[in-house]
Amino acid sequence: MNIPSGKLWWTHAEDGSLASVLAVGPGPPPLQKSVWLHFLALPSERPGGWAMVNYPLLGPLNGISDGPEYEEGAEARWQFAEAGSSGAYTGMRAAAQPSAWISAATRLFASRLGEPIVASDPGHISAAVFREVRADDGARLFEIAPAIIERGMVVSALMPLDVILRDSNGHSFPADWTQVELAETESQVDLGVGPVCRLPGVAMRWPGPAFPAALRCAIPARLKAPFKPSGGENLAVSLSLGHDRPARS
Repeated sequence: MNIPSGKLWWTHAEDGSLASVLAVGPGPPPLQKSVWLHFLALPSERPGGWAMVNYPLLGPLNGISDGPEYEEGAEARWQFAEAGSSGAYTGMRAAAQPSAWISAATRLFASRLGEPIVASDPGHISAAVFREVRADDGARLFEIAPAIIERGMVVSALMPLDVILRDSNGHSFPADWTQVELAETESQVDLGVGPVCRLPGVAMRWPGPAFPAALRCAIPARLKAPFKPSGGENLAVSLSLGHDRPARS
């Protein structure tokens, strides 16, 4: 059986932390011959834009084939590794942005979010989008979709997660969940490709002038091996909400 190899792309922020990750590989049995999205963690392109995270195998990526046009180019900002027959990732090297893979993954992501069941069951798929939004009084809130509030708590397939706040002096710190105010909202999610969908969402507000700058989420255990020398066991990716990074091309 011709099973596609696993592929892994990632970038680092200026402080050395992981800033984005894309992993693809064979589908689940008996679909191992097709290429599926395994993990996607992409930051916002701009303030108010959506960051994306998923955890399980989300679905097949159609119309993508291996080729140097996806891995080489003038701007080698990304890193790339490929899994061998043993499943271990080797051959780590610099690479250009895998634009075709990102586009296909985002289209699949949008398609899955647009499934009718997701609006009524936020836990139907382990995927969610995040952004900063402005309240009517000018406050900057953190929004997650799909999500609902039950018994005063946020219910989403990706909770719990760490929200990183930033103050006017540029200091960043984890948000205090005992101080959060929650409000249900309806989120129109437009990822630029794929369907635009409306999802139940939750907007979160913390007291004080600090604003949401990033979210931190864990790397799936099966993908940690290439990063362990620098990240250890508690490896996470910190996704910017668009305030400190250039737009994706």
